[in-house]
Amino acid sequence: MTKKQWITFDLDGTLMQNPFGKYVFPEINKEVNRLLEKEEDVTKLLVSTHQELMKQGKVKEAYDWDEILKWHITQMKLELAINIEELVIKHSVHPKVYKLEEDIVKTLNVLKEKGYHLAVLTNGYYKYQAPVLKEIGIYDVFDEIITPDRVGTSKPDPAMLEPLLQTGDVVLHVGDRIDHDVTISSRLGIPSALIHFSLPEPLLTLSSSERVVSGKELFKSLHAKETKVDSDDSEVLAPTHVIQSIKELDRIL
Repeated sequence: MTKKQWITFDLDGTLMQNPFGKYVFPEINKEVNRLLEKEEDVTKLLVSTHQELMKQGKVKEAYDWDEILKWHITQMKLELAINIEELVIKHSVHPKVYKLEEDIVKTLNVLKEKGYHLAVLTNGYYKYQAPVLKEIGIYDVFDEIITPDRVGTSKPDPAMLEPLLQTGDVVLHVGDRIDHDVTISSRLGIPSALIHFSLPEPLLTLSSSERVVSGKELFKSLHAKETKVDSDDSEVLAPTHVIQSIKELDRIL
């Protein structure tokens, strides 16, 4: 049997915009404060807990927003039940969620026509990501959707890719983060494409591989803004390619 050739994609910041920041978190904030005597920045509490879990290396738990919210509601001693999955579904409508590039479906289908199998590799839970993927019309393009709640681990743990490696080879992973996307690729010796939609002008004239050498300061600044997953990832790892659009993938492959 012929081995499958997989290309894997991160979602948030790479292919799509989710509704959490502008719509889901503000609604949670409003609902919780409705029952509080003193107003609390609930979004800040949730994000702070998320970041703390990330620093502890508990990446899977860091993206379980329902459990994080339940913990805070318990600490506040409130009688309140909020289902974040339902909020995501409610807000997964145009124009609240959208593709980061209009031609994404066309580009992905070109890769499929060339024989590649496509998979989502995201730290967002399936119940939070699927509604967005379906609304923006790219859910059915993917052959597999790999999420922490489905496989029990998260990026940058190489075990997250095990389901795909059992059926073939991952030839490229595409994402917007060094700590998650470039790191998981590097740990498995898989080529990576770091996407950054606002590359400095001097880098645009270079090839995707040449940008790696010239973009070291850019990687450092991007990495400085990320929550470090663990001490082993303190070094800034270099991607194999740097792209400004997924349209460049066809040329790379």
